[in-house]
Amino acid sequence: MSRFFYHTDGLILGSQPVGESSRLFQIFTERLGRVTALAAGVRELKSKLRYSLTELNLVRFSLVRGRGVWRIVCTETIQPRFDPGDFKKVEPFKTDSKKLAAAARFLNLLSRLVVDEGRRANVWREAASAYEFLMAETFSSEALANFEILASLRILETLGYCELPPLLRSLAAAMPWQLTKVGAFTPHRQTALAIIEQALYHSHL
Repeated sequence: MSRFFYHTDGLILGSQPVGESSRLFQIFTERLGRVTALAAGVRELKSKLRYSLTELNLVRFSLVRGRGVWRIVCTETIQPRFDPGDFKKVEPFKTDSKKLAAAARFLNLLSRLVVDEGRRANVWREAASAYEFLMAETFSSEALANFEILASLRILETLGYCELPPLLRSLAAAMPWQLTKVGAFTPHRQTALAIIEQALYHSHL
């Protein structure tokens, strides 16, 4: 019987070991929404999947539907589309502890907000563009704090968990990611934080 392969980009939200050599991944994907997928034998040294299947990675997946679970058959790590051709910027992401911590918090929020399968094209566009921007850019501490708040605010609004006042909407909603705009968000940070806290509190997340 032939198998149908789904090809989709995805953000790895988390994983857990299964058996002696496999791992079960939680992935937010472009085409399928959130899925749970098994990578058989990925913990073995000979596995070709192990290099791209690390947490905090943006990955291109080939998936096949198994009995009760998706299975990962092929992967490719995605380079950010900001500053095309200049992939040297990506490497510091793996060694920058502050950016890694920001990425982990962003994906943790995404994991709390998106809990089941089903395509969410608008949410994916927001999440993927924010993540690529984080990977590609160099941030001051203040700009990184602004980015985290803006990214969280935009995801919450896209999912309908909050409504932005006109001023914040003009600054944040559908804003192309630019470092100058992120840096200029500082005066509005406390207002945005209050909206985020209220949205999470009322959503019981």
